[in-house]
Amino acid sequence: MGLLVGTDSSGAQSWTQNYGNYAGGTGNYDGYTAGGDWIYNECWGIAKSYTDGTSTQDGYVLACGTGIECENGDDNVSECSTDWRSNWRAMSI
Repeated sequence: MGLLVGTDSSGAQSWTQNYGNYAGGTGNYDGYTAGGDWIYNECWGIAKSYTDGTSTQDGYVLACGTGIECENGDDNVSECSTDWRSNWRAMSI
């Protein structure tokens, strides 16, 4: 799960929002339900978004990757190794 945290001007946390672990997709991912806690999201970019044609900020856009990191010895290694999400995909939120 990805977690975005907002802060106020003093640095105190003012809000949080979880993102990621989405169900479905196309091709091999069609019909997938949301995965377990072994589905990871790693975000590397964030930008403010604006209402069309104005300077009013209305949210954020995140650039991320989503997938599985299967580790030997994990409880879910057999399920993880057969899950198509072991192929990481780009994800924009």
